[in-house]
Amino acid sequence: MAQWTTTYADLIALLEDYVEDGSTEFASAVQGCVNRAEERLLRDLDLSIFNAIVTDTTITSQGHIVRSISESPVHNVFFTAAAEHAQRRSREYIQAHGGSGRPTYYVDDASNIYFAPVPDAGYAVQITYVQRPTPLSPSNSTNWLAENVASLLLLAALVESERFLLAPERVVEFTGEYGALLGPARSFWRNNAQTAYEPIAPVAKPEKTR
Repeated sequence: MAQWTTTYADLIALLEDYVEDGSTEFASAVQGCVNRAEERLLRDLDLSIFNAIVTDTTITSQGHIVRSISESPVHNVFFTAAAEHAQRRSREYIQAHGGSGRPTYYVDDASNIYFAPVPDAGYAVQITYVQRPTPLSPSNSTNWLAENVASLLLLAALVESERFLLAPERVVEFTGEYGALLGPARSFWRNNAQTAYEPIAPVAKPEKTR
C-alpha cells in the first residue's frame, strides 16, 4: 500500500474541513499557515538530502567570497586541506577580529560569505548550502514534503491554523500528535539518506476531534 500524499489544493481543503472555518479571514491566511508549517517541518527534520555542497577557493587578502547559491542558507563551511569547519560568528565579530591566516570564522548574508581572519592564501573550501523545496502554492501543487511526509505536514499546518484561529487547546493537541510522528519520520529519513530506501509506511491522517 502506497503512503499517503497530498497536493496544495487537497491540503487546503483538509485544513478547512478540520478547523471548520469557512471565513474569508481564514481563507486569506491559510497560505501563510501552510508555508510556515513547511518551514517548521524542514527545520525539525533537518535532513542532509536538502543540502548542496559547492567547492570554492578563498582569495588572498580578500575577506569574503561571493555566494554560489544566493537564495539558500549556508549550513557549514569546511576547509578541505585542514579538515576543519569554520565556526559561525556574528558580522560584528568578523569585522572586529582582524589579522590574516587561514580563516576560522565566517558569517554570511544574501550576497557573500565573510571570513576572519582574512585569508592569507587561496584555501579550498566546501560550502554546504540548504536548498529548500519550492513552497506549496496555487502554482506549485506538490513538493518533497507533500509527497513524503504529508501527515506531518498536515499536522504542522493544523498547528499554524489553530494558532491563527486562537484555539490554544487545539494547538496543544495537534502539537502533541506532530511531535509523536516527527521522531520516527526523522529517524527513517536520516537512516536512509545515504542508501536506497523503501517508501515510509503509510500513516493514517489525524482524526478530527470536533
